[in-house]
Order: sequence, then structure tokens, then C-alpha cells
Amino acid sequence: MLNVIIIFLAIFIPAKASGDEIAVVVNDSLNIKEIDHDKLLDIYMLNIQKWEDGQKIILCDLKNEIELKKQFYKHLGKKSYEFRKIWIRAQLTGEGDVPATFSTEQAMIKKIESTPGAIGYMSAENVPGSAQVIYRFTIK
Repeated sequence: MLNVIIIFLAIFIPAKASGDEIAVVVNDSLNIKEIDHDKLLDIYMLNIQKWEDGQKIILCDLKNEIELKKQFYKHLGKKSYEFRKIWIRAQLTGEGDVPATFSTEQAMIKKIESTPGAIGYMSAENVPGSAQVIYRFTIK
């Protein structure tokens, strides 16, 4: 029975291994080739809420606390709940919006592809050819 459980976990609960990459993608309406870590952090902390061309930034996030999400926010230097507090405070004061949340990377990329100004993150291996990648990093 224990062997069955271990096999189930190995198949259905993928873990992101050291060396895997996470990519940050944006809607192709944006004329952005890349951004740096500090600007990405400012975007997710709502310090920057418009792109250089004036389009509103639409943040996209994963709903579940999966390893991909943990690694993304760890790379930014905070835990996801710390960002959630920032977003909720901004929404309550009228200074910003909470991100649109998605159950899967595939649902998030559909939103990014169809929403001008949208930005989100995903496993680099899942980035479709049509996506505009502006930042990527390797999980350590």
C-alpha cells in the first residue's frame, strides 16, 4: 500500500527541481523586451501600476500555493501572503487592484494573451510560442 501512495505522489504532485526556470510573460500589445528584478518587484508590490506606454498593468497570479508560486515570490524576496496583504490594502484604499487568479498556468496564459497590459509567471517549459517572455530565472 505504501508503494502505491509513493507512486501516486510521484506522478500527480510534480515538484520544481533546482535548475528549472520560471518565465514572466506579458501580453503582446506591450512593446517590452525585458525588465529587471527590481522593476518586476515594483510591479508586483503595486509601486508601478502602468506600463511606460500608459496601459494599466493587470497582474495575474496562481490561486493555489504550489511550488511554482512559492519559488516565484521567493525570488522576488517575499512570501506570497506578504504580497496578498499589500494587494488587499491597496484595494481597500482604492490605490490598486488584487491580481486576477487562476487555477492553472494554462488558464493564466489565456488571460495574458487576451488582456492588454497583463503580466504573469509560469514554468518556462509551459510558455507557448506566442508568449512574450520579458524575464526568466532559474530556481535555486
